[in-house]
Amino acid sequence: MQNKLNIEIKSLSLPACTLVSLLLVFTAVSSVLATPKFNALSKPPVLENVVPKQLGEWKEKPSTYAQVSVNTYTQAISDAIYDQVLMRTYQNSSGNQVMLALAYAGEQRQEIKIHQVEVCYPAQGFQLISMQNHVFNIKGNPVPINGKRLIFKKGNKIEAVSYWIRLGNSFPMSGLQMRLKILREGLKGKIDDGVLVRVSTLIEDESEAPAAYELQEQFLADLLVGVVESAPRLLVN
Repeated sequence: MQNKLNIEIKSLSLPACTLVSLLLVFTAVSSVLATPKFNALSKPPVLENVVPKQLGEWKEKPSTYAQVSVNTYTQAISDAIYDQVLMRTYQNSSGNQVMLALAYAGEQRQEIKIHQVEVCYPAQGFQLISMQNHVFNIKGNPVPINGKRLIFKKGNKIEAVSYWIRLGNSFPMSGLQMRLKILREGLKGKIDDGVLVRVSTLIEDESEAPAAYELQEQFLADLLVGVVESAPRLLVN
């Protein structure tokens, strides 16, 4: 994570670096002067319970494939970042499979925040083949969701991945956007919650990625419908 942060800082212009540094100082001061107000869900979700094992035509299916961790560090650090993590594999009636990973954190701070997928995968030996920003206009959900689509490769394994991060009421697209959002809320004496929503599919060739993404959006639509009654603000707020 430190390497990722260094890359982000180096890529900024000097004025931008100065601005971020000043904002970090202001946030530190405000955290001392103000009693933080938590913007977490009123009732923290139990992911195992609020996410049905059947979503539309998708049913949970045991899998021997170990999903990529949502963290880049040790399990102890992961436990400090996330309050809950849920990983499942679902299969539809046609035999298509989608892997789901959800990671929820009740507090998002500068030093402890959700990790972006493009950081987690390479940290676990995957090569990033492609990455593009994507707006998920998911059927039945009125709010456009900012996220990303990626392709990773490790040996003979290729994964097409879609994900977004909900931070409070926003969907940041970069580490800098996450930091600025946390800073703005910190200056108000508020601390947001956050959730990582990641779906992935094993593919044989990169040319299969568009079809995999389409399938993933169908799954995500069923996922949002499946959790809206028990936890309406969990995934999209």
